[in-house]
Amino acid sequence: MDDWKMDFINAQARLPHWLSHLIRPRLIFLPGWWLNPLGAWAYLHLVFIGPGLVDAPLAVRRYIIGHEYGHIQSNHTILHFVYWCAVLCFLAAVVEQMPVLGISSCLLLTISLSLILQPHLARKREYQADKIAALVFGPEVALQGALWMADKTGMMNDEFRCARLEHLGWKR
Repeated sequence: MDDWKMDFINAQARLPHWLSHLIRPRLIFLPGWWLNPLGAWAYLHLVFIGPGLVDAPLAVRRYIIGHEYGHIQSNHTILHFVYWCAVLCFLAAVVEQMPVLGISSCLLLTISLSLILQPHLARKREYQADKIAALVFGPEVALQGALWMADKTGMMNDEFRCARLEHLGWKR
């Protein structure tokens, strides 16, 4: 896990996030019983690594770190945070019968949900995260890691995954 942490620190040094001086991004390794062992996610300033990835090859480790840090770097994780804040505000408005808070939180929910759920924007966020992985660790490393992940997760026939691989330089 020290290798993961060093690569994560290196990614942040190569491409600092604008909030890093306030909140330092961190890696969290999920327990062995986790349902999706080959998953990795970013939320706010945290990157979660599934237990099946801990011993992944170097290129895979760097791709995952670069990709998930790319979501943080591109502020994708803040969008999800805004959505959940709006949900809580809406619930508070309903419980406390506060119409102004209810209307404003409904508006915020609508905007954030439309940004999160629009397929072309979701795809764009994944392309951006892949691009940052390639920028931080090199295009060859990003492609090798992405290919390994696609193979191990059974996604080699997924059209969107193949499009992402092609953006990284893969030839079918």
